Amino acid sequence: MSATGRNDGHRSDRIRLVEKMNVTHGMADTFEALHPQLQSIDFRRDVSVLEVPVYLVQGAYEMGPCAQLVPEWFDALSIGPLPHRR
Repeated sequence: MSATGRNDGHRSDRIRLVEKMNVTHGMADTFEALHPQLQSIDFRRDVSVLEVPVYLVQGAYEMGPCAQLVPEWFDALSIGPLPHRR
């Protein structure tokens, strides 16, 4: 921050760029590690019953195919004895 209390932008811009690069690197690492294990699983077919509470978080800008498949899977999912399902 400068003497006037304003952010000069230089340091914070670098930090934001580094954070973005780290997030991108982390996503690539996660994809590389998990994709081979998960690509053959169809949750709609292979995971029809869960005996634990299920919470799904879906963002407004979720990737198209995921946004379409998750509600389809959730609607068909049998969840153990829980008080309610939203």
